[in-house]
Amino acid sequence: PLPALLAMIPLIKPRAYSIASAPEATPNSIELLVLIETWWCDEGMRYGLTCNMLRKLKVGDHVWCRIKAGSMEPPSPEQPVVCVGIGSGLAPHMAFLRDRVRAVEEGE
Repeated sequence: PLPALLAMIPLIKPRAYSIASAPEATPNSIELLVLIETWWCDEGMRYGLTCNMLRKLKVGDHVWCRIKAGSMEPPSPEQPVVCVGIGSGLAPHMAFLRDRVRAVEEGE
């Protein structure tokens, strides 16, 4: 029966993405930096499940999400910085750099 078959299919796990926007620079929106995963097979181009859903969004569409605090603390503005995204990816560094640009533009 169909209910037994559906019970065997695992639930889709939530995807975690790092936020690429700086809260002080864009207080009313959140930006993500997402790799659109693609691969070729006999049927043609295929896309990853979640990145494909994000790829199809249009301006004004809403997406349910939750925000979990990160552990990356930005250095003081006086400290020189070298950004290396091993493991964390580029998104936290984009947020950090956007906040630095905002601070300079606002004279902080």
